[in-house]
Amino acid sequence: ELPTALITTYADLATGEDEEIYIFGSKPGQTATEDQDAFLGQICLNVAIALSGTAGPPGTPSTMDPSPVEAPTFPPGLSEVYNSFIVTNTVGLTAEQLQSGANREGLDAAYGEFALRTTAQLAAVATDSRNQDSSLRRRRKLNVGFAAGTDEIYLLLDIECPVEIEPPNTCQTAYAKFQVTITVEDAQTVSDEYTSLTQDFISEGLLQE
Repeated sequence: ELPTALITTYADLATGEDEEIYIFGSKPGQTATEDQDAFLGQICLNVAIALSGTAGPPGTPSTMDPSPVEAPTFPPGLSEVYNSFIVTNTVGLTAEQLQSGANREGLDAAYGEFALRTTAQLAAVATDSRNQDSSLRRRRKLNVGFAAGTDEIYLLLDIECPVEIEPPNTCQTAYAKFQVTITVEDAQTVSDEYTSLTQDFISEGLLQE
């Protein structure tokens, strides 16, 4: 039986009379429109948030009542940022093989550095609302800092690689999160803003730098 948070997420994302989640553009050879691509990204983020609230992998009964996806519970003085991204490796590794070892350590280190750098960048830069090309547009300056040691890639799932990526390359979807410190800011607002903005950074290739 699926955790409550995943059931809620499915209900939130399902559309149409048949109440299905449309994922056109997610398979090799399919070209998604801008709106479809944005919806696929939203699916990844919502699932990442839902999974982060469970006590185990999908299908594992939880020992706690997971917080609703719409309103996760944050520790005092902290908020949480959620990300998802595709991992491509050239030596044919599977998600199971990436649970430990040098390759996993490198992946963890890269995400930790990304979380640190982007949090500092977002906290330091006030948005110029006239700059329509910036990922930081419409953002107000927040007093937020990276909470060291909280970054975590908590789930890796094997997926079919995009059509342009040929064997022996293999691909995984990574679900990750990290915490940020806050003072007077609303934890949910910070979570929503930083999740969206850091996901934009991932789309722009900042995680690979």
